[in-house]
Amino acid sequence: MSNYTKDVLVDTQWLEDHLDDDSIRIVEVDENPALYAEAHIPGAIGFDWKKDLQDQVKRDFLGPEAFGELFGSHGVSNDHLVVLYGDRNNWFAAYTYWYLKYYGHDNVKLLNAPREKWIGENRPNARVRPRPGNSTRFVSGSTGTMKRAAAYAFGWKHQTTPGTKAKLA
Repeated sequence: MSNYTKDVLVDTQWLEDHLDDDSIRIVEVDENPALYAEAHIPGAIGFDWKKDLQDQVKRDFLGPEAFGELFGSHGVSNDHLVVLYGDRNNWFAAYTYWYLKYYGHDNVKLLNAPREKWIGENRPNARVRPRPGNSTRFVSGSTGTMKRAAAYAFGWKHQTTPGTKAKLA
């Protein structure tokens, strides 16, 4: 892999080798959340992109506080490497990758394959949701650079200001 891809991607063998690494949190983000219940990578947290990662009233991004609460309540802290994967060729995993970057969490990678490849390679699967980890502190705040780039690219006017931090109770 090129240097850039090493900064962004991990392969399926690497992830299987690190399934028991406490410094990593694996997150499956699906368009079809029923797929997570059928089979997922052991220890993976499951998010429904529409229900979990969208403000249900405004149909917009979660604000930094709600985003921090979502990840922190699932045992993800700022110190964890977050590895994302999902259905639809990682479409919503990639969405969540940029979401994490937008809110200042740079320790994030994408699995270089969707869930179908993991399953097709006969890698370990689980059907049981992992026991919720202890709630942790996940502070999210939009970084000025990412926020300005997103605002320019999409014409957004987001309600938070650069450097706003989310704090978990």
